[in-house]
Amino acid sequence: MRKQLAANISTNFKFYRRNRLILLIALFLLFILGLFSVPSLFFITTAKKFTLVQDLVSVLDEFAVFITVALGLLSISYNLRNRCLKMVITKPCSMENWLFSHFISALMVCAALFLFILVVSSVLLFIWHIPMQWGIVYVILDEFFRAMIILSYIIFLTVIFHPVLAVLVALFFQAGTFYGLTIWAKAGLEVGIVKKAYLHFLEKLFYALYMILPSMSPYSSRTRDIYLSFRVKPSEWKYLLFTFIYAVMVSVFFYFLADYFLKKRRHI
Repeated sequence: MRKQLAANISTNFKFYRRNRLILLIALFLLFILGLFSVPSLFFITTAKKFTLVQDLVSVLDEFAVFITVALGLLSISYNLRNRCLKMVITKPCSMENWLFSHFISALMVCAALFLFILVVSSVLLFIWHIPMQWGIVYVILDEFFRAMIILSYIIFLTVIFHPVLAVLVALFFQAGTFYGLTIWAKAGLEVGIVKKAYLHFLEKLFYALYMILPSMSPYSSRTRDIYLSFRVKPSEWKYLLFTFIYAVMVSVFFYFLADYFLKKRRHI
């Protein structure tokens, strides 16, 4: 099993290179670093330098999450749409092993990207004589767990939908969307413009979907100040642990769900 997993991961990395995704990552990182390094050539205050580090981490975090999701989406959809999976499972290689390798491969690239972000931000803080902020570590780990959640969700959706439709579903069908719709329905009930029975039904429906669908940032309301200040209190580290547990549970759930639907597909 380990040899099969290692072989699949190696194949996935070859796929990434052939699609020039790694080159795209490198070029984008160099562009962003150059863009944020220009202000450092001029006289700016320590507060401004710290803000630059925050902006840099924020931009690169989003890029790392985007690349991770793109890797999972493209690798799964390419193999399914081009009927490549039938050659893999006749080796033989189990569906579970093949699917797990795509999740691990994308997460390995994700981990490397976030490690790079941590190193660059730490070096900038050191060069500019700014004390190390442990909130940076917190934010990077929190974003990594968020990438796990989104990756597992998009892999599951790619198994059952066309990749374009999978992206659209992932963008709309998430807990945050239906939380906002639930608030809208409650506000409508208070105003009383629409029939109450209709809004009551919508409120219950939206709330049910809010509870069922995955949250991409489960403790965002608790960690908002950490993202703004890069300062974390000892009592706030527990939310990072909770996010990790939530990310693992969601990933395992969508992994088995994707495996189930993958076995239902025709691969020949």
